[in-house]
Amino acid sequence: MNTAMRVAHRIAAGSFLLALAAVGFQGGAQLIREGKLEEALAAYRAEAEASPKSIAANNGAGVVLDLMGRYPEAQRYFAQAIKAARTPLERATAQRAMAISHGFAGDCKGAEKYETSAFEFYLGTGDFYNAGEVADELGRLCLDAGDLTRASEWYWKGHDTGLEEPNIGQDRKDLWKFRVTHAQARIAARRGKAEEARKHVMAARALLDKGTNPAQEEIFSVPGGICGFLRRRLSGGAGRLAARVGDRSIYSVHDRADLRSNGRPGTGAGVLPQGREQHGS
Repeated sequence: MNTAMRVAHRIAAGSFLLALAAVGFQGGAQLIREGKLEEALAAYRAEAEASPKSIAANNGAGVVLDLMGRYPEAQRYFAQAIKAARTPLERATAQRAMAISHGFAGDCKGAEKYETSAFEFYLGTGDFYNAGEVADELGRLCLDAGDLTRASEWYWKGHDTGLEEPNIGQDRKDLWKFRVTHAQARIAARRGKAEEARKHVMAARALLDKGTNPAQEEIFSVPGGICGFLRRRLSGGAGRLAARVGDRSIYSVHDRADLRSNGRPGTGAGVLPQGREQHGS
């Protein structure tokens, strides 16, 4: 079940995890970026031992353990962060981290428990964009875990929720449509529905060609992206279509992650769990 597509989604999660690890503890996040996970873990653990109710230290230790593939240990720290949260936002943030940890472990149901709470928090505050982000995050985790039904449900929930944003611009409308269309292509391919996957690929390509969301080209076009994935999964017309409309990048997923960290916000470079190969759709 390994491919670069799953790694791409982990890079997306990595952006959130790095930001979380940096809250109140920039030094730890820098160690993570440098790949010095043992040093980062020691720093976060020392702070957590000195201040057991430190949300930053518990979240940071959990993030590092996640990236080391030590999920049960990571989840104990996230549980402490959730318990110590002083505001609903702090709680929702720690719940998202806990959900990602369950997702990295391939536990869609476990992830859903925590993402649902975060989703309901953002929805309750009228923050439709971040509610949609959380829903799509869970959709990715469940898709990678192989729970295609839940993945589809949450991607559509993200789409519908995101569109509720007041005065939403066309770029955001196109973003939500692209995400759900891209996900449906992967889901159709997993189910062996070549023609359905082909239609979704064409629709996703058309949305990107509007130029409203250039950052999404990375998801579509990396060698491990949707087109490379479909070429491997499908034969005949769908595979030839994928070869024709995708894979525009010469960079690997890791190369593109490095480019993101050097040139654009939302770095995910190197933020992948150790001991986890590239998981496929």
